[in-house]
Amino acid sequence: MNEPKLIVIFEGPSVEAEMLKGLLDANNITAYLNDANLGRIAPWYVSPGGISPVKLLVPETEVEKAKAILDGVSPE
Repeated sequence: MNEPKLIVIFEGPSVEAEMLKGLLDANNITAYLNDANLGRIAPWYVSPGGISPVKLLVPETEVEKAKAILDGVSPE
């Protein structure tokens, strides 16, 4: 069986990515973090303007639903 393609819907600091993942998880959307461990070890490396921010990924089939949920989240 083919796994769905994963799409990046957010790139940024590990703390923010983890909070957004929790929000998606609470709404029954499967979400994955890429480079999250690096964000804990070297946060300056993955921070905005850093070399490689943490990426939040969701299956291609859930992108629209995930974006609709995240659009309601204030960046403040």
